[in-house]
Amino acid sequence: MGLRLAEGIAPESMATRFGMTRQQMLDDAAIDRLIQMGFLTQSSERLIVTRKGMPLLDAILPEVVSLSAVEGR
Repeated sequence: MGLRLAEGIAPESMATRFGMTRQQMLDDAAIDRLIQMGFLTQSSERLIVTRKGMPLLDAILPEVVSLSAVEGR
């Protein structure tokens, strides 16, 4: 998904590449919760996993990706 990279992802660009909106692809409530916990950070255009979140990335990814994206809706 690109979150393993230091620069993170550009959610809008990624959603466009997969033919979805950001809201269809990502769970913003989960992202907000993970930001509050210190596992993610978000700039105006990028979503980045913090050093604290990197060891937990395999658990973070299923939280961030919306169920509708997984189900193909």
